[in-house]
Amino acid sequence: MSNPYTDENGLFHNKLGITDQTALNEFEYHHSAMKAEAVLSGEIKLDHSSYDLAHLKDIHKALFGDIYEWAGQERTRPSVKGNNLSKTVTFFLEPEKLQEKWQEIQKLTQEFSQAEKLDLKTAKEKLVGIMIEANYSHPFPEGNGRTLQVFMTQLANEQNLKMDYSKVDAEMWNMANALSVPHSKRYEGHLIDVPPNKEMLGRMMDKVIQEPTQSQNLQIQFEQLDKVYQENQHLLSPKQKLIIHEAEKIIQQLPPQAQLQAKVNLYQSISEDIQKHPQQFDEPEIDR
Repeated sequence: MSNPYTDENGLFHNKLGITDQTALNEFEYHHSAMKAEAVLSGEIKLDHSSYDLAHLKDIHKALFGDIYEWAGQERTRPSVKGNNLSKTVTFFLEPEKLQEKWQEIQKLTQEFSQAEKLDLKTAKEKLVGIMIEANYSHPFPEGNGRTLQVFMTQLANEQNLKMDYSKVDAEMWNMANALSVPHSKRYEGHLIDVPPNKEMLGRMMDKVIQEPTQSQNLQIQFEQLDKVYQENQHLLSPKQKLIIHEAEKIIQQLPPQAQLQAKVNLYQSISEDIQKHPQQFDEPEIDR
């Protein structure tokens, strides 16, 4: 049975007309990495941010939309992948079960993203569980791993955690993912079903998941406060806006790290006042 996604040599049909596997791999790798950075920085805006299948499809389309016609679309065929390092074959979830599986996954992602500050151990355990289920679903013909890395990075950030995949070897990471889901082992020309092994991926995630540094925490705090300010600045009086403007000019003369702390202090004060007076911001007192 022919594969609608590939040619007779297994090369994915692509918009660029590339007919060499190595050339396609290289372009795809560098282009998707560039797009991933743009998604994570907010330069590329996604239609969904709900940590569900629609969100994942948005990321996939952003990463691979310039390369594949089917980017951002669920696969319609079974997906099987071999791993030479572990000598395993993984049979991913049947395509007709994707919607149901992602309804289950969305419950896990919402629970994680909406939880009050989780301790690091609990957060890691939950992220590993979500990673395994999402990886097993493998919704796309190609590009699942890179798409899921962006998705998990965004999700981890909901608990102020960072994902640094450079902390682990890429081949070992792929093997850990392959072993964490139902798979078969090659043995003397036969495939033998093997139970999932989640421990290796758990150890990998221990290295990947990073608590933010003090500087990163400060940046996160500033971004959150700045968002509140941008959404509510219409509540400020003209005089209050003028005072803030003058304060920001003074802050710009400080050293970079001191600037960030000063901005946090300023925006924290503004945020507290907005919360006290959500309907009308009081006029500031002016010395006469």
